[in-house]
Amino acid sequence: MDTKLPCPVCGKVFHPKSLGKHKTRKHGALVSPPAPSTKQSVTTLFIAIPAQGDIKSDDANTIRALFHANNPNDDPNIQMLCNAARLNELQGSLGRSLVANCRGVWYIHQLLATVTLAINKFVPDCQLLQHKWESAISLIRSGTLLDSLKEQNGQVVIFISSTLADWPDMSQSEFLDTIYRIVVGHTHIRVYPSISEQRFEMLKIGDIRALDEIATAFDCPVEFSMRPTTCGGYGECKLSNLRPRDYHVLKRSESCASAHVYKKKSEDRDKLRCALPGTPLNDKTTRPMSSSPFWFHQEFVPELDAFEFRVFIKNNGAAGEVIHTIWTSSVPLAEAVKGKRSKIKTRKVSEDDFHWAVPDGASRKPDIQRAKLKELKEFALYVYQALRRREDSNPHFETLEVGVRLDIGVLSRTANDARGATDVYIEPGKYFFVNEITRWPEADWFSESTLETPYLRLCAEFAEPLARYLG
Repeated sequence: MDTKLPCPVCGKVFHPKSLGKHKTRKHGALVSPPAPSTKQSVTTLFIAIPAQGDIKSDDANTIRALFHANNPNDDPNIQMLCNAARLNELQGSLGRSLVANCRGVWYIHQLLATVTLAINKFVPDCQLLQHKWESAISLIRSGTLLDSLKEQNGQVVIFISSTLADWPDMSQSEFLDTIYRIVVGHTHIRVYPSISEQRFEMLKIGDIRALDEIATAFDCPVEFSMRPTTCGGYGECKLSNLRPRDYHVLKRSESCASAHVYKKKSEDRDKLRCALPGTPLNDKTTRPMSSSPFWFHQEFVPELDAFEFRVFIKNNGAAGEVIHTIWTSSVPLAEAVKGKRSKIKTRKVSEDDFHWAVPDGASRKPDIQRAKLKELKEFALYVYQALRRREDSNPHFETLEVGVRLDIGVLSRTANDARGATDVYIEPGKYFFVNEITRWPEADWFSESTLETPYLRLCAEFAEPLARYLG
């Protein structure tokens, strides 16, 4: 009796010699059964360092009203994220610093919501584990973290998130040194953001130099080439032209959220090693500090005392997409307090926030403001794309493959100093510049004060490119 085989497309049965002809004639090409998947499973270990003891009090990082016991929200993202039972479980395991219920309204940390949504919606095969910061420190210091990770099959991603300048109980430097010794040699374990990127970002000066290099590139549009002058704090001072009554801004590495940023008179140089003209150079002044943190200084930009734009960009698989833009009132630098998080005013950006761009007596004011808002977004995307094209993009800007928050200020130039970083004359006026590259897992999102309820839009926007990374 002849053996007959079914067609994998239509199911009809044929003699083996006829099956190939049938598939070619009827279905256009030889069709083979799909190969078994070789994709490895992924486990994500989520560790967040809370900024407040109760997430309800952290208005910069909380997502509110995800689920109300008496009035469930019909938003599909909320339904996919979790339910009341799951939230109760998370509150019990992670504590109120990341998940909290207050009179039936739930508050959840923005990154926990994003990671959970990314996995539930796009990577359902990925297992999500969570650790309180205190528990993670205990596992790391006891040397048992690796043992717990060895139990997981496939790839493991240790996702770490903090918006704090000073990490409690274990500094960021100590964490990175310790976690490196734990995971080195174990190719199935990776840290996100990577150890290389976190160390690079901690120094701050590397990000600034990258932005300076983008502005000085031969193909940079002149209107995007304006940068405040930065001196690395050693060697010949690049801000030696400051007059005694001028201000400069002292900044420290290993810092964030306006901590360790001080507006000072130019003669206040106690923390700097750079040499002014006439000062002899020696080993102390010409070499960067071998240990960190260290101090450097920048040209003072008065507009930053008044406002700053925060532009959120996600990787949409192409050139990037601006998904949210907000206006913030900057904390006066003279009032910045070491180690403290300062509340600032925030709102979704509007055309009215560009009134400063309208010349005195100009007509068509709305058109000018609208054009300036468009220019802000174009500038942000230009810098985003340029950062991703850099040769060091992978080790130093890997998180940009998911997204970023660019903190953008306005720099005024008069007829006397209207030269861009390329030293090409441009018209006097006000120009955008990136003040800081804030990695998306370490950024305050201000969702509650700048988004509509249920405040989940940024979580949903970042979840998809994050899922591509995790998957």
